[in-house]
Amino acid sequence: MRVRFRRVLAVVLTWSPVGCATTGPMVPVVGRHVDVRPVSGQGKDAAEGELLAVEPERLLVMEPKGIRALPLAGVEQVRVKRHDWGGKRAWTWTVLGALATGGALTASCASVEDNESCGRVGLGVGLTWLLLGGLSAMSLEKSSVERVRGPNWRELAPYARFPQGFPAEVDPKALEPGAR
Repeated sequence: MRVRFRRVLAVVLTWSPVGCATTGPMVPVVGRHVDVRPVSGQGKDAAEGELLAVEPERLLVMEPKGIRALPLAGVEQVRVKRHDWGGKRAWTWTVLGALATGGALTASCASVEDNESCGRVGLGVGLTWLLLGGLSAMSLEKSSVERVRGPNWRELAPYARFPQGFPAEVDPKALEPGAR
């Protein structure tokens, strides 16, 4: 019995990492979405799209109409979208959670006889959801966007598809747009 258990355990431990490594979804390597605001009064258009590369003199941004090179001298600020969980999305889930949990607790508590303080349980849980969810929503909203101003443009490099700079051997027209 003990030998059989060890053999089964050995097979499970041998095959489980392989299954985990091969069944995961492919993660595309793309740059973050950016909004580039030009220096006021220079008459240049703002840019919005995927950050491809940050080079010493320019930013490369892939917009829906193609790749655009923006001189750093004409850029005032770059807003980087770090993640999709902004305040609005967090508040939506907070309110749904508060209503579902508070409503379910109130309904289940109402099914118990001789309990007069039953409604307070659902209300208390719903208010707790709103308080903690509101704090989380504010934190997520603040962390969802990073604003970078010059001359520290190298801070943008980790958010680019090519953080070391655009490779010379890559054909810009062969690049597929990343997910927004």
